[in-house]
Amino acid sequence: MKKKLYFGSNLKMYKPIKETVEYLQSLVEHTKDISRDEIELFIIPSYTTLESAVNKVDRNYVHRICVGKTKVSLPERFHRLC
Repeated sequence: MKKKLYFGSNLKMYKPIKETVEYLQSLVEHTKDISRDEIELFIIPSYTTLESAVNKVDRNYVHRICVGKTKVSLPERFHRLC
């Protein structure tokens, strides 16, 4: 069984809404030809940008990048929204 590489970034406190959406759109465009059989891309945007990050990125490719959130109050700190 092949191992899968998970590669991503936490954008908390780093990018406002507009820059987060632009970053995700660019990332989707630049990585759409990479097979997801061996790699999983993820982004954890700040809470204030989460809705825009999920809703404004091209729906044809947004499934290619997992958008997640963290919630400190729960035992499971990372929640996938993909």
